[in-house]
Amino acid sequence: MLRLVNIFEADAGKEKIKKLYRYSFPMGERVPFFLLKAKAKKELADFYILCDDDLFAGILYQVYHRDIVYLFYIAIEPSLRGRGYGSGLLQLAKQKNYGKRIILSIEALEKDSRNYEQRVKRKKFYLKNEFQENHLITREGNITYEMLCYGGNVSYEEYGKLIEGFLGTFIYRKFYRKIKGV
Repeated sequence: MLRLVNIFEADAGKEKIKKLYRYSFPMGERVPFFLLKAKAKKELADFYILCDDDLFAGILYQVYHRDIVYLFYIAIEPSLRGRGYGSGLLQLAKQKNYGKRIILSIEALEKDSRNYEQRVKRKKFYLKNEFQENHLITREGNITYEMLCYGGNVSYEEYGKLIEGFLGTFIYRKFYRKIKGV
């Protein structure tokens, strides 16, 4: 049975969780792991592992602002991809956050990117799982993202408040800026 377990209550080893996090997200897209844990301990976020009975299947890291939940990091164990775990994780996240607007970001579909096909496939996956285009493009560091939503659109200002509340004003101002909101 699929379930989300808070990492502070999980039996899965910390190294296994860190390994999946580092494997799944390039250095430029990662918040330091110790900071993720610290923010979750302060209840500014939730850090879950996805379990299928006793099998470690993935991770979910989510951040909150009012009625908005940002699925910041989602990753499935590479050997388990393509078996429905990603869709299952999204269904659990929707259930856990019932009645809230849920957002996530994906790398923007830039035709000249090295992983363009992967980006297209990723977007199709989220659209298949009931997420919709939010028509919001952001740039964080050197990466351009497109926001997808479930349960209602989120404005640039709302997203900015969520990120600023999570990262703090200094880091927010240094790394985050709006490119376009349609």
